[in-house]
Amino acid sequence: MLYTDSNRKHSAIGIFGDYYDLKDLYTFVSDVASGNALPSQMSEFLWSFAYDLRKAYEGRREVKELGFDSLDKTVYQGVYIYWPYFVAYLKLLRQASARRATSRLEQGTMWMLEGLCESTLSKHSPETARRVLHWLDHSFSFNESYLHEWLRVCCRKYLQEARGKKRLAGLVTFVSRVSPISRDYQDFHSLMEEEAKRQQCSIFSLEDQAPWPDGEEI
Repeated sequence: MLYTDSNRKHSAIGIFGDYYDLKDLYTFVSDVASGNALPSQMSEFLWSFAYDLRKAYEGRREVKELGFDSLDKTVYQGVYIYWPYFVAYLKLLRQASARRATSRLEQGTMWMLEGLCESTLSKHSPETARRVLHWLDHSFSFNESYLHEWLRVCCRKYLQEARGKKRLAGLVTFVSRVSPISRDYQDFHSLMEEEAKRQQCSIFSLEDQAPWPDGEEI
């Protein structure tokens, strides 16, 4: 059974399970990412989630001991994912599931992930949990023209703008900011468009050059 928690900095959610839990989740995510239900650049972004899950079940990320005595102690493997990225991954899984044949088992996996997101956020900020889940239910879909690099920029801003428990409230700003009709996104798109013309390259090949906040690497 999968287990989640927020790290002490509230920069990331930890996803933990045994080998089979994590491998089954990896299979689901990689199947979605390798299909044609998502725009190509968003499939590429989702593959980064699958990659981390594979490293987790291979034992190359985090290890956590759960329980209190010999009856319930167990060792779980897992991985920490930046909160904004995890929320975006959930949105992509939801979007893809509406456009592909999805088994009951896959639907259960998706709902479980969303439930874990909701319960983990609710421990610290019930209002944030409510608004993030509302966004998953009712917001836009990512299309072929969406600049996925903007998700990295928004994640960086999330880490820069607050610390501690107050940081989780930044997820509400994140889900608003990532919208293609937000002023922030449109300004970013205009800047990247000008830079692509200057470099005579694809706008999708450009990367945000701003430094990552010190001490925020997972």
